[in-house]
Amino acid sequence: MSIPNEALQKLVQEIETQAIMAQREINVVKTTISSKQRDARLLELTSSELRTLPKDTKVYEGVCVQANGGSREAPFIGDYGAQIGRVQLEQEATLLGDHAQK
Repeated sequence: MSIPNEALQKLVQEIETQAIMAQREINVVKTTISSKQRDARLLELTSSELRTLPKDTKVYEGVCVQANGGSREAPFIGDYGAQIGRVQLEQEATLLGDHAQK
């Protein structure tokens, strides 16, 4: 008992479609991982730079330029220790955030 050619062709086509979709998903995951690793490196750099500052150094949050051309003011963050904590929390969220969602 053999399988007709039409059925085999349909099966091969279905497998190819699934393989293409899986490859696209893999590419999206790779891109996301790369982006998260870049974010983690930037956060680590920021954290290490903040740790080198003297304790009496005034630290400001960065200015955010919005898509509509506006911006918001950079509020003073008085305690750089709080800034370091915030950066570390962002770093942890970056590294662990996507894993928690899946």
